[in-house]
Amino acid sequence: MPLGLVSGLLVLGLILSLKRRRLGWILTAAGTGLLILLSLPATSAWLSHPLESRYQLLDPATLPGDLAAVVVLAAGINDQPNQPAFARLGQATLKRTLEGIRLWRARPEARLIMSSGTWLEGETPAAVLMAETAKIMGVNPDKITVEEVSRDTYENAVETKKILPAGPFVLVTSARHMVRAVAIFNKLGLSPIAAPTDFSPADGQTGFPWLPSLTGLANSEMSLYEYYGYVWYWLRGRL
Repeated sequence: MPLGLVSGLLVLGLILSLKRRRLGWILTAAGTGLLILLSLPATSAWLSHPLESRYQLLDPATLPGDLAAVVVLAAGINDQPNQPAFARLGQATLKRTLEGIRLWRARPEARLIMSSGTWLEGETPAAVLMAETAKIMGVNPDKITVEEVSRDTYENAVETKKILPAGPFVLVTSARHMVRAVAIFNKLGLSPIAAPTDFSPADGQTGFPWLPSLTGLANSEMSLYEYYGYVWYWLRGRL
């Protein structure tokens, strides 16, 4: 990932500069240049565009009348037991949950499936917190299904397939994650209606696209994560 790679280049460059000054300075310059490049909003927008331009925001009015389910995939959580459910969801997970609720309201006869377990023993599964948030937002508890076994995108698809009702369904996840998610569901013989949310900030198209920022670096890292994930899943035959 960007910070790890840059840090490694800088540390290695400084160490080598003690005995092999030329090589050390080259690595240090490369690390510094890479850090600046990946921190540019223009770079982060360039990396995210191929991922986020594939699918557009879904208009609830276009949903099929016989929609069977709205499936929402989780991202991270900030699990603080003393906080309400919505405050324990990570930013991306909260956005996905709210988008799922928005679409479900257009077809309240459909099921709202929250999908994600946890890697950590004793931690509340993200799907449980998402379901609680949906209830707080007024969703009928009888319409909510919690899938709390899966731990990654592939397992999301495998476990969701077991509980999906017959009929068309919507898949909600972050825009940059949607390409990989849809490919995995398709691999398992499912045909989701893509409903992306949590789009990247449009700062790459503002008046300061060449000014390095923490937001630019964070967005570059998340996009690279998706590219790495896509390649890794492809190598494992999951796409």
